[in-house]
Amino acid sequence: MKNVILAIILISQLLSCQSGRKSKGKLTSHGNEGNANHSRKDISKSFSCIYLKGTSIQGDTDECTCFLRNDTIILNTGGMLLGGTAFNLSITKDTFISTIDHFVDSDFKTYKLDKDDTALHVGISLPAVFQKMHLDSRPKFELDETISGWVSIKSKSYYHLMEKETTGKNHTQGSDGFYLKKDSDDVRFFFKCKVGMDLE
Repeated sequence: MKNVILAIILISQLLSCQSGRKSKGKLTSHGNEGNANHSRKDISKSFSCIYLKGTSIQGDTDECTCFLRNDTIILNTGGMLLGGTAFNLSITKDTFISTIDHFVDSDFKTYKLDKDDTALHVGISLPAVFQKMHLDSRPKFELDETISGWVSIKSKSYYHLMEKETTGKNHTQGSDGFYLKKDSDDVRFFFKCKVGMDLE
């Protein structure tokens, strides 16, 4: 478990040089703002998250980890140990920052933030162009407390290589039989986790 968390932290740090500008969102707490209650029940007795929105992950559940770093709670969910997508939240007293990371488990460079970028990368960290979070109660920023709520994130657009058989209006002809596809992420999920110690 510790190895997984350390891997996510390390990958996030490695991706920071390929990330865009991050913006802060405002926190709300208490009550429920019209969410799907039957989905929330699925995580009511566990420390995890359930995805309510997202093209390939809707309805899936995943492990959710939280830890305290100074006056900030860091929340990570999603799989990146062997490549994939991770969702990261940095929560302070009144604001939060969210990012979405994509990473491939190979040396094949797949991603770029902007079409005009000359270099591709094995991973990118995407800032949010829209983000909203609701917490069931305001955190005390203490070890072993449990935080829960939901977050909605829409990322900056990005580009990634696809095999040449894939076609569409958002694709650009690439070299070596690949196409460059423009994409973005739009996700929403409930989360619940116990705040642990920072492993750094």
